[in-house]
Amino acid sequence: MTGLNSATVTVLGAAGIGAMTTVSGLAREVHTLGSVSKIRGALYLAGTLVTGVGLAWVGIHWSL
Repeated sequence: MTGLNSATVTVLGAAGIGAMTTVSGLAREVHTLGSVSKIRGALYLAGTLVTGVGLAWVGIHWSL
């Protein structure tokens, strides 16, 4: 990676691995809930996405 120091590469690598494990955990939970009830799985997914994006927005705006 040209132009990136080792600390940046480490942080980006950890963030990438963390994102993959988060997405796979969410997929597992949605699948499990969806096998019981499609509505429950869809509500869980929608609620997780709305909450996550909303809290990210709050974090970005409060940090300024």
